[in-house]
Amino acid sequence: MTQDDLAIRVLLVEDNPGDGRLVELALTESPAEPFDVSRVNRLSEALDALARAQYDVVLPDLTLPDCPPEVTVARVAAASPLCRWLCSPATKTSSSAAR
Repeated sequence: MTQDDLAIRVLLVEDNPGDGRLVELALTESPAEPFDVSRVNRLSEALDALARAQYDVVLPDLTLPDCPPEVTVARVAAASPLCRWLCSPATKTSSSAAR
């Protein structure tokens, strides 16, 4: 069995390049577990990826431009019912928090 066979396959759905890169780096540089991270920018791309390949975990951004949060959750769950997924709640930016 190779290291790739042992890797946890993660589908990261994130439209912000900086945030996506930070999550990707945190996972791929983890000393605890090997992660194989695939990243897409939109829910539509995520659904295509889920139809083509098997993932162990889906990490969807809930503030995607092509779908409201409740629809994102429902569509990811329907597309991959046996896959685990984790959603991080949106946080307020400093500009919106100041209002």
